[in-house]
Amino acid sequence: PSQPPSRVKTVFPRELCHFKSEFELVYAMKGAISAHKAICERADGELHGDINTNTILIIGHPPLDRPSEGALIYWEPPLTIQTLRKMGK
Repeated sequence: PSQPPSRVKTVFPRELCHFKSEFELVYAMKGAISAHKAICERADGELHGDINTNTILIIGHPPLDRPSEGALIYWEPPLTIQTLRKMGK
């Protein structure tokens, strides 16, 4: 009997500064912006607390014939005024 296709796929992450073309850079940024939008909508307006070139990755899918995507990593919700008060800052 054959096995059902796995939902786990092999990906090849790269830092944002290692883009191969302008198209890939823009497409990765689009993916990161879409991910941030989805997080914001699902988490009642909460935002990623530290978006920078180190928290956006380019995710390649070789040997599949499809473009690389962007991903956000190192999720840290932003500090709220209430949290800062609790921390004494």
